[in-house]
This record gives sequence, structure tokens and C-alpha cells, in this order.
Amino acid sequence: MQILQIGAIPPPVNGIAVHLRRLCLLCQDTNVGVTAFNPYPSNEKAPSFSFATKFASKNKLVAMTQLLKEVALSKAEIVHLHASRMGNFLKIAPFYLALGKRKKHVITLHGSFTHSFERSRSRTRTKMLSTLRGFSHIIVTNYLQKQLLVENGIMENRISIIPAFLPLSASEINSAVRDPQIADLIASKRRIIVASGSLEPVYGLVPLIKAVKKMKTASDSFALVIASYHRRDPMYGEEVIRLAKELDHVKIFFDLNESDFATLLTHSHIFARPTYEDGDSIALREAIYYQNQIAASDVVPRPQGALLFRMDTPSSIATRLDEALQSPTHGICAAASDNFAAIRAIYHKLSASQSSR
Repeated sequence: MQILQIGAIPPPVNGIAVHLRRLCLLCQDTNVGVTAFNPYPSNEKAPSFSFATKFASKNKLVAMTQLLKEVALSKAEIVHLHASRMGNFLKIAPFYLALGKRKKHVITLHGSFTHSFERSRSRTRTKMLSTLRGFSHIIVTNYLQKQLLVENGIMENRISIIPAFLPLSASEINSAVRDPQIADLIASKRRIIVASGSLEPVYGLVPLIKAVKKMKTASDSFALVIASYHRRDPMYGEEVIRLAKELDHVKIFFDLNESDFATLLTHSHIFARPTYEDGDSIALREAIYYQNQIAASDVVPRPQGALLFRMDTPSSIATRLDEALQSPTHGICAAASDNFAAIRAIYHKLSASQSSR
């Protein structure tokens, strides 16, 4: 069985890229043939991977042409596209599906697809739904996404809810944190709250830091660590950094690699997710995997057991974080299921149907 994976792979590091890299490694480890094609131009140097990878041109028009060529000529039985808002993809979707008509097509809708759909014009929504009907199977990351698709005429038996989190292999997790500042925090025996995301308003880092300032828990007993990644809104980013500098127990670390972030989570206690909109956060699922308590905004369904707060009520964030610090059993969620096994089962089912044609 051969799979062509299409989507972002590091660099840069983001949720979809992390998911796709780990998915390719798991395919490789279980003897599923895999090639990854990254259609998104990047100025960063492409690393080497143990699985086959192809990177598109930095010219967007050339990149789209290369993508269509890859779909048409690939010997893969299954093409798996990873998308979030679908905006640019809609422009080439008819050609994409037509050129790969002899293949089975899977799409995973990551991130804020629901918000993107609801904010789109009627004409764009119609085009999204028409495009999705051309896929053999649709993977969504939460119930709201599935409900939205079913209500708009997508057959339920062609949709699977599979959270996007896939674990790192044990060999990729560092035995010790390499960043000396994080190592010092761990050695201080403070309880550690971790939040992650770009310095953009949607990630809610300004209200999070303001909430930390209002918490009742003594500031010398805990620390907030923000792991921030590549994208940044200049003005918002400056405000986040300014607020963080005002508090000795708030630290920002930029562009931690996957191994360092996972290692940080093995030493942290609480994961905070103060987003204004969301999909099914891979970082949040990873924090659950490493047995962190979860405190998150209520903007989407969260894993059962998570402590929820409202983003329009600043005191709500502080209250939930205080609760988590004072009660180590609060905010504990059920262990993650085997998401890769669920994805692989879809591949095998589609491969079997392809072989019987």
C-alpha cells in the first residue's frame, strides 16, 4: 500500500506540520509506503527525513502546477490531503480530483475549518461542500466539524472523527531539557503552566498573561511558559512580550523543536489553551498524553475532564488556573486513543476497495 501525503511538513513548525511528519514516520514504521509532498513554499532550509519528501517551488503558481503533476503521476493508491481553511485549494480542486480520479482521496480538516466555513459567503460554502463530496473519506478532528458536514448533506458513513495528535517515538524525546532557562525552572520545583501558539490575537496570550497577574496563587510557586512559533502579529506580539517582561514568573520561548516541546510537557503540570477559536489542538492532546491538567477556553468541545473558562470573562481564566494549581486532580482528561490505528484502518479499507475494482 502506497500513500501520498500532501501538506505542510517542518519547517516551519505548526500543528499540521507536526501531525504530518509523525504520520509519515508511523506509516514507515508499519510498512505502509509513504511519500510527503509539501506544496507550501518556505524560506527555511528543508531538513532531511527518513521518508521520501518533495518540496514545491517558492513560486506559488509553479507550486500548484507541481502539486497537480504529483497527484496525476504518483503511483500511490491513496492521496491524503491535509487542509484547514481550504481557501487556496478550492481554486485547483476540480483539477486535483480529476487528475487523480483513479486514486482514492482522503482529506483531513484540521484547525478552524468550522469557523472558516461559517464565515464564508454562500457561494464559497457551496464550492467547499461540492469539493468535499469528491473525496472518498473525510477525517475531522472534532464533533462540531462532523455535525456541520452532515447537516450540509455529506454522508455520515464517509466521515471519521480522529483527533490529530500522534505521539513522538520514545527515542525522539530528550532525556533532559537542553534550554538552561527551562532546566532552571524545572529544578526550582515550581509547578509549570505551559501555553503554546503564535503571537497572534486568536491564541489569547494577552488575556492569559493578564489573568496570571490576577491569580491568588503565590507567584513564587508556579511559572507560565509560553512556547511561541513562527507567525507573529507585530503589534500584538510586542504587547505579549511587554506583559511577559513585567512578571518574573512568565517566560516566552521561541521555536522550540518537537522534542524539546515534548520534553517540556513531560515536566510541566498544567496546559492552558486560551484560544478564541480552535480545532482540535494537537498541543493540547499532547499535553494530555503527558498527563498534564488541562484548562482551556470553551469555544469548541474540549476533551472530557478539562477545566473550561470563558474568554469574555478575564477572571474566569485566573479562577481555573488557581483551581488547577490547588487541586492536582482537577483538569485531568482521559488518555489519548490510538489515532494512528484509526487512520491506518481507513487506508486499509480504501486500499481493499481499490484492489477489488
